[in-house]
Parts: sequence; structure tokens; C-alpha cells
Amino acid sequence: MKVMLNKPLTFSGNEFVGIQDLFNNADNFTYECIVLPGKHKQVNSSAYLVSPSCSKEVNTAGVGISINGNEIRVYEHSMNKLNTVILAHYDNSNWIELVLVYSNKKPSLYINGKLIAVGHISPFNHIFPSGVLGGNEEGECFTGEIRSIKLWNESLDVEHVALLKEKAYENNENLTWAHDFLDGTIYKSGKKIDAKVSVIMPTYNKYPDILMTLHSLECQTFNKNEFEVIIVDDGSKDKTPSIYKENPFSFHLKYIRSNHNIGRPNMRNLGIQSASGSIIIFLDAEILVKPDFIQQHYSAHIEKENIVVCGSMVLRGVFTKYHPEFSDDQVALLSLMMQKHYRLSLNIENNIENRKPVNLLSEKDIYDQSF
Repeated sequence: MKVMLNKPLTFSGNEFVGIQDLFNNADNFTYECIVLPGKHKQVNSSAYLVSPSCSKEVNTAGVGISINGNEIRVYEHSMNKLNTVILAHYDNSNWIELVLVYSNKKPSLYINGKLIAVGHISPFNHIFPSGVLGGNEEGECFTGEIRSIKLWNESLDVEHVALLKEKAYENNENLTWAHDFLDGTIYKSGKKIDAKVSVIMPTYNKYPDILMTLHSLECQTFNKNEFEVIIVDDGSKDKTPSIYKENPFSFHLKYIRSNHNIGRPNMRNLGIQSASGSIIIFLDAEILVKPDFIQQHYSAHIEKENIVVCGSMVLRGVFTKYHPEFSDDQVALLSLMMQKHYRLSLNIENNIENRKPVNLLSEKDIYDQSF
């Protein structure tokens, strides 16, 4: 499917987007956010535009920004503290340009080019910017629209903040990450990501399966800088939310979560809203794809516009996992197949005897295509 929405990303107070838990550029950085916040104050004191991810290092903290009604708070989140370092009020009747500058661990907040609040130098050894937008799993979520968000690995001064307001500052080489939702432009580590294809993967409680599918996407022959993968998670209760934090894939990965179950079609629509590619591919979480999967779809769309490309699923009769709910016939068939793999069969027999689930397919099997 070929599409480009050119619309701001809308947050209803239920979802958030994970790019990276914490970025590495500490103490000196700048956020610029073009947002239209909701008019009414929510019950929760925090409605995170940028969620303050908790730093795992001793005496360090992650930064967050909350916009709730006409109140803006800047937070620093360490292993055992969540500190409010700036509290300010503003006119929330229209779109705003919010700029947060950290200079040698000291925060300054600008609205529409004007300095409105300055905090104290942080007591923590290091302060890291967060890459989680719109909220968290606890439901402390932002309501409103985001037109664009940018994070620089430098501290912009007053003059440069004024240039931002006039759209006259373009130092893209120092962008840690940026996404303009109107034109789909993404920057990562100072480089523009030309995402021609967006792969959208709806999921619910499929952590081991979706991880294997992501590894199969890592094997794609299609240029890694020209496609993005968007996981749309309909409120999973397993380890799915940890995927974007713990697995550094070479392609651009985005995680979108709805804290309340809203159904597969609505989750797909969230993925489309956030997509940068003009070609959309829907892929189920439990499917392993061949290395030419994206290239085949892309070539079909280039050859002929305004078409829908459907792939066929090939069943190879491969057991990718053992589950305690297997029938006696399934266990017997699995045991027969495992006779050719003596070492692995010992492990499987122990798990069958103890009624424990176990994965039979490894990352190595996917990367060498031996499955």
C-alpha cells in the first residue's frame, strides 16, 4: 500500500512512542517540540510529552517534559528519585514551539522563542535526554498533537533559539534524532533517514515471535537506511515493551504502544500515522520473511502505482518452539524430527518432561537461513 498522510501525530492520552530509552549525549543537549497540547488538565499530575526514562547508572538521571493543561514541568528521573526541576505556566490556546536547553546540566525553558524559566544545575553526575514520546506504561500520557520534535547534541544559546523560531537554524549534523510528521523527515545521528518503506507490525503478547521476525528483517537485502519498522503493540503484558530498549537493530525501529486494548485495525492506523515511508507493508509478528521480502514489495510498487501487494505464507512444517499445550501427536512428531539433532533433543526431552516452553529456533538459524 502506498500512502503519505502529512499530518501531525495525534495523542489521545492512551499511547506512547519509543525510539530509544535514553540517548548517550549527556549534560548538553536541546529539545525543540512543535505541539498543540490538549486544552483541559488531566487527573494525572504528569502528562508526558517526553517521558523521563529512568537511568540505570548510579547518580545519573533521564530528562522528561510534561504538558498538562497550561502547566509545563521538566523532570529528572534517577534510580530512586523523580525531581521536578522546572514548573511554568503558559497560554495553551494554540500551537507552541517548546525548546528545552540543557547547558552543563542546567535547564532553560523557552516558549515561542522567549525564555520563561531557568532551573538549577542538576545535582546528578550526568543528565541524559529520553527518546520516549507521549507517555509511559503507567498511563501518564500526553493529549494533543505533535508536528515535529528534534533533539540536538548541543546546547543552543538565546540567539540560536530565536533562529529556531524563524526556522533559520539548520545544523542537521548535530541532530541526535528528529522527526517531522508533516513531511515524514527523520534524522538519526546527524544523518537523514530516507525511509522509502514502512513495515508496520501489529502485536499482542508475542514477544519471542516478534523478536525472531525482527531478526529476519535484519537479514533484508534492501538498504537498511531506506526502510523503518514500526511495532504497534496493543497493550501487551509480556516483554514486548523492552524490545526497542534492548535490541540495537541496524534499521530504524519505532515502538508504539496503546496502554488499553483498542484492536488490530486501530493499532494499524496508529502505525500509518507515524509512518515516514510512502510504501506501507503490514507484517504479522510471527512470520519469518526471506531476505528479499521488502525488495519484492518495493519493486512491485515501483513497477505499477496504486496497487495492493499480497504475500503468500509458506508453511514449512518447522517447529519453532515447544509449548506444554502440544497434543500427544505433536509431541510425537517433534520427537521424531529431533532424532536427527541429538544434543538439542536432550534439551527438548527435559523440557517436555518438565512441561516447560522452549524456543527451538535460534537467531543463528535465522541469520544463516538454515530453517
